[in-house]
Amino acid sequence: MPEKGFPLPGSSYKELIKIIQGYGQVGDNVTPSEVGKIVSIHETAVSKNNKFLGAIGIIQGGRKKSMTSIGKELAHALHHDMKEAIVVKWRAVVDANDFLQKVVAAVRIRKGMDESSLESHVAYSAGQPRTPAVATGAGTVVNI
Repeated sequence: MPEKGFPLPGSSYKELIKIIQGYGQVGDNVTPSEVGKIVSIHETAVSKNNKFLGAIGIIQGGRKKSMTSIGKELAHALHHDMKEAIVVKWRAVVDANDFLQKVVAAVRIRKGMDESSLESHVAYSAGQPRTPAVATGAGTVVNI
């Protein structure tokens, strides 16, 4: 059965960052297994984030994935812990994605939201069921 709505990450923000860094290190046309080996994360954890990373324009491809230019830039900034560059690159990712733009707009319209309400809003807006895995993914989007 195909998933409905916007794909959310399958991991915490910290693990998602490791995965992005892994893609940045292994190069183009790689499998989740290759990325997982580099960052010491099981390939299933890498795979469950690929739809999200593809949807927000960080990776692209079919069975084998490659990073986009913004994905490479973000991975580089994360790898070198360049805080200002990380913010700039994440902003570019958010600005280029309709779903993430709508999340930001919802916060602006409400003049702020507490973290729990924002997580619920992200999950609801993504059209995802209320499960612990979706809550984790929504929390990761909030961290982004």
